[in-house]
Amino acid sequence: MKKLPLSFSKAILLCFIFLTALLALPLTSQVRGQSSLGTIDVPPGVDVYIAQSGLSDDEIAIIFFINRGILLITVISALWASLMIILASYTLLTSQGDTGAYTKVKQLFINAVIGLLLILLTYTIAGIIGLLVFGDPGYILNPELPQP
Repeated sequence: MKKLPLSFSKAILLCFIFLTALLALPLTSQVRGQSSLGTIDVPPGVDVYIAQSGLSDDEIAIIFFINRGILLITVISALWASLMIILASYTLLTSQGDTGAYTKVKQLFINAVIGLLLILLTYTIAGIIGLLVFGDPGYILNPELPQP
C-alpha cells in the first residue's frame, strides 16, 4: 500500500484541529465539580487584577491562553512558510531548466503563500471575535489587565 504524502494544507488542518481540541480541554475539565487537571492557587497580588477586570479567573486565563496560542502558531507558521520559500528558491536555482522541478517549485510557493494567508486569516478571525463578543478587536490579540 502506497503511503500518501501529507500536504501543507492537510498539516495546517491537523494543527487547527489539534489546537481546537487543546483549547476545548479547559472547558471539559470539570468532572462532578472537581477539576480533572488539578487546581492552581492564584498568586498573591493577581486577585487585585482579577477583581478590577470584572472577569473570572478562568475567563482571564483562557484569553491569555488563546493569545499565546495564536502567537505560537504565527511564529511556527511563518518560519515554516519561510523555509518553504527558501527550499523552493534553492530547488529552482539547482533545477538547471528541468520542467518537473519548475512545477514542484510553483507548488511550494503556492503552499507557502496559502500558509501566510492563513496566518493573516487567524488574526482577522480573532479580531472579529473580539469585536463581536467583547466590543474590542484587540481584546484577544492584545489582552490587557487594568493596573491596580
